[in-house]
Amino acid sequence: AVISYERLKDPITGPNELKRIAAALRGKKKMTVMPDDGIDCVWHDTWVKNPYPDNDDRDKNGLPRTAYNFTLSQMYMIEDKIVEYKTKYSTGAWEYNPQAQDLVLNFAQYLGDVRAEIDVMEENPPPTAAPNANYTRELVEWYNSKGKGNRYSKGTVQQMGIWDMVKHFYDDH
Repeated sequence: AVISYERLKDPITGPNELKRIAAALRGKKKMTVMPDDGIDCVWHDTWVKNPYPDNDDRDKNGLPRTAYNFTLSQMYMIEDKIVEYKTKYSTGAWEYNPQAQDLVLNFAQYLGDVRAEIDVMEENPPPTAAPNANYTRELVEWYNSKGKGNRYSKGTVQQMGIWDMVKHFYDDH
């Protein structure tokens, strides 16, 4: 069985997801698993009556979840990849595989979450950065520091017969 944390903590799907875990463990050596009729109570006591606040950020040594800010372009790539996997595991040899169908169900949920986040990002795009007045100068300095130096200095380019096509790249034409 493929288990989803999001489905496990959801009040509607959580008890059934916990029953799936129990079914996977039932019958294993040295495992005692309660009957399904008590699992709803266990889920309710564990998730609803829990006296501690939710802690979805379990990586104690890593960055907080809020530190992972994806760009809109990255979100589109994530969305495309989820669609690719959802399609792959929905068709062909995977179509009747129970684990593949579990994945498809999870991908559908993740796709909805990612699409909702993309919608917010599209409605509220990040501000455009202010122009950097030193950008051109820094670019020229960087270019001059590479390889054979500035093979395309203004004087050199003016002698190449292409000046009218490229003069807009130079500050004082």
